Amino acid sequence: MANLASNPWTVLPADVVVSSPTALSVNTDGSVNLTTTAPFAGATVGIGVTLINNTPTAYNGFYRILRVTSPTVFVLTPYNNIPLTTGVGTIFGTAAKNLYNAHIRVRWMNWENSTVGNILELRDRNGNLVWKATSTVTGEQKFTKLAWIFGLTPIAMPTGEVFVTVG
Repeated sequence: MANLASNPWTVLPADVVVSSPTALSVNTDGSVNLTTTAPFAGATVGIGVTLINNTPTAYNGFYRILRVTSPTVFVLTPYNNIPLTTGVGTIFGTAAKNLYNAHIRVRWMNWENSTVGNILELRDRNGNLVWKATSTVTGEQKFTKLAWIFGLTPIAMPTGEVFVTVG
């Protein structure tokens, strides 16, 4: 489980909760129906979800779960208005559980204890790429220096741990 209570924050592979959408549609009240191929671990009303690489692109961005209909069917509240004329989803990318949804002043991010060939991908809450790296040596430490990001959503991290120094 991610440790966001102390500095640096720690993000582990178990914190990466992703699924592939199979259906997206906007409702007349502006909410969005999302159906996924697999359940989200810990998906409950109020948690944040980031959608990326979907078509129409209006569906990409940050949401809160408004209602859980089943382990794979959700009604979401978008943070950006989605036009009611937006068609149903036709190409589906990724739905990911958001870890932190506010602004973060990041000083450093370190990826430690990774395995050769593994890919780390972190996005902000709106789906913008924050950091993507491929491990070339087992145990390698990758790091980057950033500034302000708007939330944190892990998309891929099969091994290791990421330390986020904030402040």
